[in-house]
Order: sequence, then structure tokens, then C-alpha cells
Amino acid sequence: MTNSERRHGYQVFHNYLLKRNFLQWQNSLYAKHFATRESAYAERKRIEQVIPEDAKVAFIYLTDKQFGMIDVFYGEAKTPKPQDAPEQFLLL
Repeated sequence: MTNSERRHGYQVFHNYLLKRNFLQWQNSLYAKHFATRESAYAERKRIEQVIPEDAKVAFIYLTDKQFGMIDVFYGEAKTPKPQDAPEQFLLL
């Protein structure tokens, strides 16, 4: 597989995640809230079908409490912006 083919595969995967309403937190970190564990698992099954051939993907499941303990900083002021704590979060 050429580098061009790899890049294309990753771009297709990136676009798929965005169309599925994932938030891109960093270059290779995507997150999405799910109301139930079952819906998160169902989404994971869909994503497994479109993962590029040579990609490495990890699924991390967080509880509300764990997500609520994340400190996120924006800009130079280093002040965290408040976030609504979802019931469950899936990170890729």
C-alpha cells in the first residue's frame, strides 16, 4: 500500500467519524457521547467495518464521573471552560 493510499484511507475514516458526529479533540483523538453502553457498543461495531487496513484504533469508555474529572484548557489563559458531563463517552 502506498503512502497516498494510506492517506486517502485515513481521510475517508476521518470524514466518516465526523459525519457520525464525533468531535475531533486532537489530530487522532475523537470523542462522542452515548446515552447507553449498548449504543456505544453498536457504534463501535459500525466503526470496525471502516477502520483503514493498517490503522491502530483503540476504544475507551468513560463513565460520567471519569469524564467529569477531565481538565481541559483552552488558549493562553489556561482557564478551563466548563463542560456538560455526558452519561457515557467513547474515545477513539
